[in-house]
Amino acid sequence: MERGTTGVVEQSPAVHRTLVDLAHATLRQRILNGELAPGSRLDHEAEAQRLSVSRMPIREALRRLENEGLVEIQSHRAVYVRALSAADLEELYVLRIALEGTAARLGAERLDDARLDRMRNMLPVMAEIVAREDRPAWLAADGQFHETLYAAAGHPRLLAVITGLREEASRYRLVGLAQARELRIGLEDHHAIVEACERRDAREVERLIKGALERWREMLQGLLSGVPEAEGKGGNR
Repeated sequence: MERGTTGVVEQSPAVHRTLVDLAHATLRQRILNGELAPGSRLDHEAEAQRLSVSRMPIREALRRLENEGLVEIQSHRAVYVRALSAADLEELYVLRIALEGTAARLGAERLDDARLDRMRNMLPVMAEIVAREDRPAWLAADGQFHETLYAAAGHPRLLAVITGLREEASRYRLVGLAQARELRIGLEDHHAIVEACERRDAREVERLIKGALERWREMLQGLLSGVPEAEGKGGNR
């Protein structure tokens, strides 16, 4: 940082960009993990103090989040975390069902023993997470499990798109995970996926994952509209 002719400390463009990136990443994670609840108002000053930055990086970070559809900036500069919506949920799950189904089938076809062992070894860890009902830990472990499978497909751009969609869906998934049975059902589904991978039954892996996503779409739509969720199995997505 340097002092300008006015005597005010000025940040270099590189430092400013780093602060914007930090503010964006931090706020984004807090929104996605539910710490900043849907519909809650964001205070520029409070967030700047939290991160020990000026308000300018916060404003730029919020504009990025607005472009990503995670916040709404109103005309009088009030900023709110975007509310959950049935339309947004539908779009996310239409894309997830199509892309994750494809990635699951291709990944299962090309899965090597090392990746299969990694998925298999995650099951006891996930069982411990279910036992202590740690929903954020479940989302993280579930992400690692599916990334291992989808990465085997060998299509990094497809994996990047899926990762982004799964991150966006995490706000909705936390709503679904409040249903007591969903962790248990999710663990059962992951066992079934590993068993199908062991049989090298790629079509069954695709069917399991698409079926789980379809059930979750229906269940979450019901929760958002206040309608009791549909009965039946389908996994934790």
